[in-house]
This record gives sequence, C-alpha cells and structure tokens, in this order.
Amino acid sequence: MLYNEVDPELKGPYKDQKAWQEVKGRILFAKQLILDTKPGTLDKMTEATYPEQKGEHPEFGEEILGLARQL
Repeated sequence: MLYNEVDPELKGPYKDQKAWQEVKGRILFAKQLILDTKPGTLDKMTEATYPEQKGEHPEFGEEILGLARQL
C-alpha cells in the first residue's frame, strides 16, 4: 500500500521516488476523471462496474471541480 511508503510531510529528496511517482500518477488520473466531460471516462468505468447505473451519473459541483483543477 502506498500510504505505508510515502510520508506526506516529507520535504526535500524523497526516499522512494517510485512510490511518489505512483502517487503523482494517481493524482493526475483522478483529476482527469473528475474534469472529463460527459460521456467521460469515469462514466464508462462506472457503467462497466455497475451496469444498472447506465445513464445515471452524479455531477460534480463547482467546489469539487475547482479543487480538481488545483491538483
């Protein structure tokens, strides 16, 4: 698990660059999923996992979208 490998308080050179690269990649992917327009990747992933939700997708509010833009 990454939470055992990455210290969020760590400043300066990182002990485990590979773990930090994984964290950064996940952050960018989450940003992409949240900011993607409909029908977006997140909708497709949700429908693949939960077919009963086809066509019913929650919308992110401006606060969430603003936070995602800051990532």
